[in-house]
Amino acid sequence: MEEGNSHYLFGLLGLGSDGTEHLGGTSRYGRRQKETHLGHAYDDMTEPLIASGMAFTPTFGLSGAGLPATRAALYRYAEWAVGDRRLTSLMSEAEYEEFRSGVAAAQQTVPTDLLAFVARHGATVRRLLEGGAHVGVGTDSPLVPPAIYYHLNLQAMVRYGATPHQALRSATVEGARALGMSARMGTVEPGKLADLVLVEGDPLSDIRAAAAVRSVVLGGVVHSVDDLVSGKSSGSAAGVRGAAAVRSAASVRGTSAAASPSGSAHVADVPQRPARERYWWHREEHAHHSCC
Repeated sequence: MEEGNSHYLFGLLGLGSDGTEHLGGTSRYGRRQKETHLGHAYDDMTEPLIASGMAFTPTFGLSGAGLPATRAALYRYAEWAVGDRRLTSLMSEAEYEEFRSGVAAAQQTVPTDLLAFVARHGATVRRLLEGGAHVGVGTDSPLVPPAIYYHLNLQAMVRYGATPHQALRSATVEGARALGMSARMGTVEPGKLADLVLVEGDPLSDIRAAAAVRSVVLGGVVHSVDDLVSGKSSGSAAGVRGAAAVRSAASVRGTSAAASPSGSAHVADVPQRPARERYWWHREEHAHHSCC
């Protein structure tokens, strides 16, 4: 297998797959391959994953005990993000209200069992990192709220034993490696893309500072948070290049991309019906037994 990625692990190890995601992902087997239903993982999973060199994206707070429930273990530590104008501008009103109410509920009632469940995930990730595994950071958006879940995953890694340096390396160096883009991104070096975030504070001391973004540099062009939130950056050279890239990708996939008045591009979504009926994980018989 030249390139590949999957929820599965053991079959793909034999095929030379590039990576796998989710400690507990959807499966046709009626069980998960990487953990028990209580969230434990053992050496028969961690040792082959380390030895293979595969990229692994654990996705904290997504899978295992059920998607809506497991979110509470991350939302318990997300009160800092409520009211953040970056989220209110990025999310729809319904998405933001679901996030806000979920965070409030996790403050009112401590999700003890779910916190213990996700802590077991954290212990597994720590063992993988200590063994030299290539651990990345990911969210499985749009099944979870956009943007904020990435930072909640970074923070969860550190909360359960990773160092801030390991977490940041997972978000940068390992992410680029998993995408086959190490020659262009992942580290700050001459000749690589000038894509940076400027934050307030030191994320090597406090990983929460990684979310305190004050400016974004895209292709060498500096964008303030105010401009990004207001949409003023969409007409910049970087924004035009981004819109062109979306249109190009859409044409390759055979979908249409309509440019908005602001210069951004929108790729037509996959039809919800009947197209989604083809995908087995949407069927009711898999919803509670095989999935998450």
